[in-house]
Amino acid sequence: MATTASEHRRFPTSAGILLGLGLGGFFDGIVLHQLLQLSLGS
Repeated sequence: MATTASEHRRFPTSAGILLGLGLGGFFDGIVLHQLLQLSLGS
């Protein structure tokens, strides 16, 4: 059974970019700010 390229589902690039930005913001907001708060002692 032959399949063509159009039959394969491809992960949309825009979804990957949005997911990457979301995860980046999540880790920036939680991990980095918590580390800064601990290191500054405030």
